[in-house]
Amino acid sequence: YTNVDPTVTVCTDECSIESVTDTEITCLAPANSGSGTESCDVTVTQVSGASVLAGSFTYDDALTPQVTGVSPQRGGTGGGTSITITGTGFAASGNKVMVDGSICDITAESATSITCLTNSHDRCIEVPVTVEVPGQGYGQTPDDGSVNFYYIDRWNSIWTWGGTGTPLVGELIHITEGQTILLDTSTPVLKMLLIDGGKLMYDRDANGLNLQAEYILIINGGALEIGTEDERYTNEASITMHGNVRCTELPIYGCKSIGVRDGSLDLHGEFIPMTWTYLAQTAAAGDTDITLKNGVNWKPGSEIVVATTGGRASMGESEKMVIDSVSADGTVVTLTKPLKFEHLSIMQTFGDHDIETRAEVGLLSRNIKIKGSVNEQFVTEIPACEKPFVANEEATQSCFHGKFGEEIGTDEMGAIIFIHAKEIDKHLVTARISYTEFNEVGQAF
Repeated sequence: YTNVDPTVTVCTDECSIESVTDTEITCLAPANSGSGTESCDVTVTQVSGASVLAGSFTYDDALTPQVTGVSPQRGGTGGGTSITITGTGFAASGNKVMVDGSICDITAESATSITCLTNSHDRCIEVPVTVEVPGQGYGQTPDDGSVNFYYIDRWNSIWTWGGTGTPLVGELIHITEGQTILLDTSTPVLKMLLIDGGKLMYDRDANGLNLQAEYILIINGGALEIGTEDERYTNEASITMHGNVRCTELPIYGCKSIGVRDGSLDLHGEFIPMTWTYLAQTAAAGDTDITLKNGVNWKPGSEIVVATTGGRASMGESEKMVIDSVSADGTVVTLTKPLKFEHLSIMQTFGDHDIETRAEVGLLSRNIKIKGSVNEQFVTEIPACEKPFVANEEATQSCFHGKFGEEIGTDEMGAIIFIHAKEIDKHLVTARISYTEFNEVGQAF
């Protein structure tokens, strides 16, 4: 060989050259996506011309190590995560494991399992784990993400925050470009969370996480994620915004707000195939079981509303209830307390027409909740009206502000989501929200 910039291809794909002498070239064979066996021509090209060795290299599935699993699939960028890689065709010793070029130090290995400790990595990234088996090359990995490892910083690790401790109440937290932080614990009430080009995502394996802040602002391509459209979040999760009418407002976005100025907000709760239906039979006052027209998969502890079927002044007869249990077929819901009012489910015939009058029953609860804190110092009890509400726009009402009883008075300063790009027609902001519950939201000022 001329020893000057030769190239080698195997089945038309380039073989990565490691060393060249006058008589020998050593290179790493490219990956092959075929199955079974495949014979390939090996072509060596250099200044003096090309030489082809027909069918001189054979890919064989039976000789290819297989990587089938990685656990856990997440760890901090500081390293030190013990991961176990399962598969077939590994060597009893001498294997090498890499994660995006970072060596994973092997602590135990066999033909079907390798355990190693990750080293530090300079950025957050999700990539397949690479296993190199002596004499056999690289292990084959599926493309479904099952053998990926995600270098990610955990909120609850002091090393995410420079080794000085985790965020404290009243602090401003800044997530910068290149950072991806996994929220794996509930937070104290932060003064502000500024997602500045980085990403904050909720841990799918944790239940009941609650992010609390007075202000959340997403800028410079940042992202806040609780689930995605393709992979919904199935555990309980909350964001609670704090503040009152005397707060100091951010320009444009105000306070007690989640502001999206340049970036994305994804809130995707568990899919619910049926969020509302009708009563299948009349429920009497005092009943604790209601029968639904359609089967549902609603969970015990969830809130529902049973709509009124009374007269014009019966708006106070819509009842918010809590589910105690649901029958196996989803059609009978048992409530934690009895109904106060009758709710109809009847069909009447008028001439050739059948008219159905059935109370709607809707599910109010979702597993992702966005809510505002309630400022107890502003809460007042509004007594029920002495006289019933009169459904006549010209009637004199005796109720406070037209309300008809048992409301709670507050400062009317709830949480808000403010989606407002810094420039128009640039598609700088994206908000995707589904199967998410909002409580104590909206502002009257």
